[in-house]
Amino acid sequence: MIQKVKTWGGRNKRLSRLLKLRAIRDAQQAYEISTYPLVLSFAGAQAHFEKCLINNGLARPENIITVQTCNRVGDHNGAEILGMLIKERDEHLPGMKIWPSSFESFVECYAEDEAKLPLFSKSSVPRWRYTPNYYREIVKFRKLEARPFDILDIDICGIFSEDNASTIRKLMQNQKLARKGLLFINHQKGRDGRFGALFEFLRRYYTNHPFFNPTDIPAPEEAKDIDLYAPSAYSFDVARQILVPAYYVCEAYEAGYHLDVELFEYRDRNEDTNLGVNMLQWVFPFERHYHTKEDRERLEYTLDIIRNESYRKHTPRID
Repeated sequence: MIQKVKTWGGRNKRLSRLLKLRAIRDAQQAYEISTYPLVLSFAGAQAHFEKCLINNGLARPENIITVQTCNRVGDHNGAEILGMLIKERDEHLPGMKIWPSSFESFVECYAEDEAKLPLFSKSSVPRWRYTPNYYREIVKFRKLEARPFDILDIDICGIFSEDNASTIRKLMQNQKLARKGLLFINHQKGRDGRFGALFEFLRRYYTNHPFFNPTDIPAPEEAKDIDLYAPSAYSFDVARQILVPAYYVCEAYEAGYHLDVELFEYRDRNEDTNLGVNMLQWVFPFERHYHTKEDRERLEYTLDIIRNESYRKHTPRID
């Protein structure tokens, strides 16, 4: 399923949230997800998505864990945004927990029955961690029951990369997805071709892959001899629309989950700089499986849908 949101300004992001809220409501009815699910999110300074969940009766603040690092990444002043998010949480979302470090560290510490706190010392940890906000938020995770999540909104806002993909894979391997639920992942479209890292990773991953052979992908006559791992307009489309979702489906299957596939695309625009980038927003309804013959047949059916891009057909577009 592909839906394209081509409007400009903040309306893009609002439309993407509405589509996610609709998917959650539909999944609660179809998959019997908990009325008040446990949610993992990447909140911004205003926590728009999290407030939408609460205002629509889809979650409770105390059942939301959000990741907002206080580190500085490029122009992203994490400490400043964390302070704004804490204020917003205290006023509108009391009970929501904020992990004030990286997504990688969260996955590493939220891996057993109880969450652990990051190990650090003054000689090995950057000074920015030693802030009142960091301490105030991180201690709330001490001995917190590390329950699996029903809804995961992994709002990376970055390109598909081996590092990001491996962190999401580890979250699945740690069995931190519930029996049934929804996994949202977004990736930037158009900046993933820098330095050839995307194709290098995909080539390594799909060489002798047990479930998926990219040479079986139906190709138009003019693309028959194109190397799928060499940058071209065709190979980028194949990577984004087929190889990336197939990666998540295959890795989830290995970890004991089946993913279905939906997709919509929108233009995310920075209202301050007026710059924009297209975003691919993946929607993966998931369900626990137990490696039966029927589960393997379901995997092959899903991969066949991805291989033929059937999920993109007969779908309304939002222009």
